[in-house]
Amino acid sequence: MLECHSPKELNSKIALTMTLGEKLRKLRSDKKITQTQAAEWLKVAQSTYFDWENDKNYPTAKNFARLIEVFGISAAELVDPDWMVTLHQPAPEEGQTGETVMQGNALRMFEILQENQQKQHKRLEDKIEQLEEKIKLLEKRA
Repeated sequence: MLECHSPKELNSKIALTMTLGEKLRKLRSDKKITQTQAAEWLKVAQSTYFDWENDKNYPTAKNFARLIEVFGISAAELVDPDWMVTLHQPAPEEGQTGETVMQGNALRMFEILQENQQKQHKRLEDKIEQLEEKIKLLEKRA
């Protein structure tokens, strides 16, 4: 499970930048679409998107990647670089507590997600090319 904590949640300082919800509202407004349309584009419930815009909840890493893709922006434009991300995962060995917690700069984590997505896209393109070549060879033999 991925949890994002804004600077306000990590300490009592007031963030000087726009909240994620404010950024999402502006992006949606710039595209002149409704919350329902944005939710459909992102393949989430309208209530989920509403919660994001109202800073009641935060998108998962998968949904952050969709937001970046759908709105055509970079992770840096969407995520405040001071946000911290906490990743909870099951402990790998017996005898450890229930979760291993890693914290890091959210911006870097989302850049890594984007890089991995691009690598996966390239691998799929290469696989498609290989399959197309095999099809051509099979058609020549037939």
